[in-house]
Amino acid sequence: MTIKLTELPEAPPQSIRAHLETIRKACNAIENMLPPQVHFDPHYAPLSAVESREELDEALKAGGTIELGSNNFGDLVLRNAKNLKLKAVQDSVPQFRSIHLRNCSMVWLDGLTIGGGAQKAVFIQDCDGVEIAHCDIRDSLHGLSMRGSSKVFVKRCQFFANRGDNLKIGPDCEDVLIESNDFETLDDPANSDNVHQDHIQVFTRGATKPTKRVTIRSNNLFQRQGATQGIFIRNADEKRGMLDDLLVEDNLVVNAHKNGIVAAGVSNSVVRKNTVVWSGEDVKRGEPEIRVTGWDNVVTMNMAFFVDADGSTDCVMLSGGHYEKAFRDPHSPLETRKPSDYAQKQGGLLDRDGRLIGARR
Repeated sequence: MTIKLTELPEAPPQSIRAHLETIRKACNAIENMLPPQVHFDPHYAPLSAVESREELDEALKAGGTIELGSNNFGDLVLRNAKNLKLKAVQDSVPQFRSIHLRNCSMVWLDGLTIGGGAQKAVFIQDCDGVEIAHCDIRDSLHGLSMRGSSKVFVKRCQFFANRGDNLKIGPDCEDVLIESNDFETLDDPANSDNVHQDHIQVFTRGATKPTKRVTIRSNNLFQRQGATQGIFIRNADEKRGMLDDLLVEDNLVVNAHKNGIVAAGVSNSVVRKNTVVWSGEDVKRGEPEIRVTGWDNVVTMNMAFFVDADGSTDCVMLSGGHYEKAFRDPHSPLETRKPSDYAQKQGGLLDRDGRLIGARR
């Protein structure tokens, strides 16, 4: 057990404050740019919910807010759509096998179940302004993939029973927020599809410009069977600035793979207040670590088995045998273990006079 602690103000440094302010402005932009009829208004509702694919196709011609009833609407491809919101009507479960967005702007998906045998359940390409909230993204090879897009926000969604990657951020993306989502076990631990399995992946292969201002925060990543990578970020070009101004903050990663959080070749980025722990699965891939390489990065107040980053501060490194001294209930049954089981124990190894190391749960 190694504990490395130095004094650091609880308030984020100026670089983090500037990043957060940029992301806040980007998050507000999608709502500010939507016309009034697309904003959520409790007094507004269509005359009736859309119940069939034929009704949906007709409603899409008008755009605006479309409320959906419980039905399976199949595969949906939207090209050049603007100012559109697809929303589950109260107590309904609208399902899509896949939703692909191309060259769209100001599109909002809320409360949908997406997936069921597709190659990509959700695919976002060359879009500007997409919000996906309260959706279940499941039972596909890949859950959600994006490339060449800006102002993409994924919030309070559940990802589960996908086989490849739960979420992929491809090249040429800007102003992306992945916040408060639950990423559950990737199926097919034997990897019969022969794909690179990650809960969250950010990559630059094929990039024509930098990917920048990406925030991954307050997510729960649980691998309850086998071992897959947690958050894996890689600059394939190995050129400074191709992955720039990233914030990875307040995430809980429960896994049995050495690559808990990896950010390779990033610049002007911050990795802070994350908790990366071993699930207890004996799959011989090592206890999860945090590793960061690149230029002018801040790595601070994280907890993992090992933290490898130049100039890291206030990081606590613990093996699984010390979890009882750090967390509330870290050895509850893995199949029912909850994020709150990894709340820091008062007076424990992650509590420094009330200032907590790692993700708050």
